[in-house]
Amino acid sequence: MPNCAIITDVKTASSWRSGEGPGPPRGLGLAPRCPSQEVPVAGQRILIVDSDRATLSYLAAMLTQEGYDVTTAMLGREAREKAALLRPDLVIVERELPDTSGLDLVREFRRHPALGGVRIVVFSTTADVGEILTYLQAGADEHVTKRPGADREILARIKVLLSEARKPAPPQGRKAGKLISFFSAKGGTGTSAVCASFGHALAERVQPQTVALVDLVLPLGSMRQILGVDSPESIATLTQVPPEEINATTVAQALVEAKGWKVRALLGARDPDEAQSLRVDPLEPIFATLRTMFDYTLVDFGRSLSRVSLPLIQKSEMIVVVMGVDVSTVHLTKTCLDYFQRLGIPPARLFVVINRAVGLAGLTKDQIEATLRLPVAGTIPYGGPDFTLILNQAKPFAAVHPDQTISLMIRELVEDLHLRVDRM
Repeated sequence: MPNCAIITDVKTASSWRSGEGPGPPRGLGLAPRCPSQEVPVAGQRILIVDSDRATLSYLAAMLTQEGYDVTTAMLGREAREKAALLRPDLVIVERELPDTSGLDLVREFRRHPALGGVRIVVFSTTADVGEILTYLQAGADEHVTKRPGADREILARIKVLLSEARKPAPPQGRKAGKLISFFSAKGGTGTSAVCASFGHALAERVQPQTVALVDLVLPLGSMRQILGVDSPESIATLTQVPPEEINATTVAQALVEAKGWKVRALLGARDPDEAQSLRVDPLEPIFATLRTMFDYTLVDFGRSLSRVSLPLIQKSEMIVVVMGVDVSTVHLTKTCLDYFQRLGIPPARLFVVINRAVGLAGLTKDQIEATLRLPVAGTIPYGGPDFTLILNQAKPFAAVHPDQTISLMIRELVEDLHLRVDRM
C-alpha cells in the first residue's frame, strides 16, 4: 500500500506558492495561487482520493495552505478506511483508481450510514455531460473538470459546499422557504405561462407571505415578456458574483418587482451570449439565499434536464410537471417520470398538470394516467384567443377574468399544491 500520510507541513504547502519547489502537475491546468483571506472553520477535514501522487501533493498543499485538515489516499480501499475513521467533511474523488472507480466510491460513501452526509466533489479529466450527470445522479455534489483554472474552481466549490453546513438558520420565527420546480418533457406546453400563473395565484393565496419567480430556461426564457418587466440583471449576471459573496443583498439587487403579478422575479438571460456566461457553482448559494428571503420560490426550467437544473430539481419540495395531451408528449413525460424515480424522487413530490394549450383534441385524463401510472393533479382547460390576448398584455388571466373556468382551475390547483408543499 502506498504511504499516504496526512499533510500538515505548512512549509511543504508553501513551496510551490513561493516558487521554491516543483510546480503543479503537468496537464492538470493547475496554477500556483496565493491563499484566500477567508479562514475555514477550524477542524474542517478534507479527504483527497487520487491515484496520481503529483495531483495529491498539489491539492493537499493548496488546501492545507487554506487552513483545511487534509488527508490523502491513492486506493479505494485506503479511502474507505480513512473515511470511516476520520469522518471527513468533504471528499475529492478521482475518476479511476487502481482498485475501484470513482463512481463506485461515490455510491459506497452515499450508502454508508456514517458518511451519507459527506460532501463529495469528483475531480476528473472528463468534460462529457452524460458522464458528469452520472456522477451527480450517484450522489456527488459537484464535478470539476481538470483544465486551466481548475484549482481556483475546485477551491471555490469546496468553500461553498462547506459553508452550507455553517450558514445561519433563517431569522427566528420564519421557516426556510419552499422551492417548487416547473418542468416539461417537451417544448410548447406552456410551462412558463403556467409557472407565472401559479406564482400569481399562490401570491394571492398566501399573502402576506412572499413569492419569487426564477427563469432558468436556457438559453432563452420568456418571463420578461410574460411578466412585462425588464432589467439588466438576470440569473446569468448574478452567477458572476463569487459564491462566497452571495447574500440577501446581492440577490435582492438582481430581483425585479412584477407588481401586477404580486411576485418578485429573477429574470432569465437576455440573449444566448449572456446565457453562455452562466456559472453553475453560485447557483446553490443563490437558491439557498432565496429560501431565506421568500416563503415560496418557483423556478421555471422549461424542458431542461442538465447539470444546471437537476441538482435544484432534486432539492425541490415539489416538481410541477406540465404536459400536453398529444401522444409524443405523454410518452416523453413517462420517460422523464421514470428517470425521476431512478433518481430517488418519490411520486409524492410530483405534481402533474395537463395544460390544454393548443386545443381540445388529444388523449383523455384517464388515458394519460394509465400511461404515466401516476395520478394527474388536474387539467387547465383550453383558453382560446382570450387567454393569448391577456398574456400578450403581460397580465395574469385570473386577475382580468377571475370567474372564468381557467382562473377557477388554476386557483384550485394552486390550493392543492400549497397544501401538499406545506406538508413537506
